[in-house]
Amino acid sequence: MLINNFIQLILLSLLTKAQSNEADSEGLLEDLERKRVTEWKYPVAPSDPNAGDVFWGQTVKDIYRPLAKPFDSKTLKYIEESNAFTNNYLDQDRSRSHSRRALEALYNYERTSQQTVVNGTTYELYNPGSNTVSIL
Repeated sequence: MLINNFIQLILLSLLTKAQSNEADSEGLLEDLERKRVTEWKYPVAPSDPNAGDVFWGQTVKDIYRPLAKPFDSKTLKYIEESNAFTNNYLDQDRSRSHSRRALEALYNYERTSQQTVVNGTTYELYNPGSNTVSIL
């Protein structure tokens, strides 16, 4: 397991290095440099400047407490806007699909766990590679 993780880390670093060289040649970094963070219009999160708690006599402000309500209309609107912003940025990366395919290839392999006997019955976890959770 440790060796497998080490190999994946090395492959990922080599892949990243190769893509950064490829991105430099395509001028992708120059495109991204032109769009400075100050020019981005990231959506404003709902906040409450008066929200806070008192712990042992100290007031701790929690201005983003409205985000703790995941089904509130303001929170849902913020999540949709931030996802749209993020996806718009990621869609500009020309090497994204190549990176995604490479990472999926690393993790898409068949896995089984060690067999375990419980009350005379043998169990084993199985993952064909495409599942996020193993099957009993």
